[in-house]
Amino acid sequence: MTIICATDFSQPANDALSVAVELAKKRGERLFLWHAVQPEAGDPGLPYVEPMRADFAAYLETEAERLRKEGLVVASEVVVGWPEHELPARMPSDTTLIVAGARGHARGTHWLVGSVVERFARVVTVPLLVVRDAPALQQWLRGAHELNVMVATDLSAVSDFALRRSLDLRELGPCKFELLYVEYPPAEHARLGLAGPVSVHRAQRLVDDILTRELDRRAALMQKDGEATARITHTLGQTGSLIALEAAEVHADLIVVGSHQRKALSRIWQGSIAHAVLHSAETNVLLVPFHTADEDMRALEPPQLNTIVVATDLSPCGNRAVAWAAALARPETRLIIVTVVASERDTENVAQKLEQVKGRLPAKNVSVVITTGKDSAAAICATAERLSADAIVVGRHGATRAAQLLFGSVAMGVLQRSHRPVLIVPDPATS
Repeated sequence: MTIICATDFSQPANDALSVAVELAKKRGERLFLWHAVQPEAGDPGLPYVEPMRADFAAYLETEAERLRKEGLVVASEVVVGWPEHELPARMPSDTTLIVAGARGHARGTHWLVGSVVERFARVVTVPLLVVRDAPALQQWLRGAHELNVMVATDLSAVSDFALRRSLDLRELGPCKFELLYVEYPPAEHARLGLAGPVSVHRAQRLVDDILTRELDRRAALMQKDGEATARITHTLGQTGSLIALEAAEVHADLIVVGSHQRKALSRIWQGSIAHAVLHSAETNVLLVPFHTADEDMRALEPPQLNTIVVATDLSPCGNRAVAWAAALARPETRLIIVTVVASERDTENVAQKLEQVKGRLPAKNVSVVITTGKDSAAAICATAERLSADAIVVGRHGATRAAQLLFGSVAMGVLQRSHRPVLIVPDPATS
């Protein structure tokens, strides 16, 4: 296994190298020292750049030889080209981590705009450790103190993956984790289908209860081998900057943040939380990309279906979806049957029919929810969010394509709106 330390020979890069050395010793991995000579406008070409590359290569090899005398396995390379293009193409296939230093001071400056670190963050397929406070990491790696780690989460699969990867830090030394969720009230109210005024200063109890349940479940995973806490803060914008500020207030030694790496649209990256954290943080940042080199195999990991929401309108098609959901459910799975009615007057009649459906199912952990709304798809999605469902099952009636275009389809509406996996069960008579 290989740890890459990308250097530009600056003092921040030297600080990053000192951390990379400690990590390589602790993990027993090879250290790869790497530098790219970036072409500039006006360069006459390779005859001009090659002597510069050779000088840097000689300097880097001298540094590598010094570290070999300390017992490390070290390689070095200096290339010509843009770092964000050359490193992904040239890095060893067994690379586990990239370590780099951050230039400048975060407060009041845009120290990463156009920097190599920022460009690395867009393309890396392994975790990227951006070093700002080398002594904190060195002391932790030497066993001198516990690492105070803040893990930023948005409750998505991306941040959950970063959370799981952050637990590997405990193999290197004692860690104390804090899971931080930054709530944006307008989005939470829309996601959960809540009406009424929205205030950033006074959280709605239902929203906090749901978020606390989600966070506590994740904190429980982190508490297996050490201390872990979770908390919620609120904002009406600037989520990444707020994460950095919260980390500074609790004296975090490291911020862990997941990255979607939606680099096809640079404007999205510029507005991403990961990018804002990198810009604003005054401490070390571990950026964990979701789209890693092993994603194809990682995608085969079976999901945990703790809660399944299945929607039915009590028609044969809807109840067939219930049967499919029951077939997917394990003994420990919560199966929640949801029906949307137009008005409260229909509730009593529907409740009796749902109890009949429930009684026909072999699954024991079954409950029913009746909700009202004119938009069935929105109501189903909001209910699934409030119940923290792991999947939604819904039937699709056999309407003609023209009818679906005119009047819409509840199944397609759920599929388009849901942030959770959706299984659509078609009507076999007309599909």
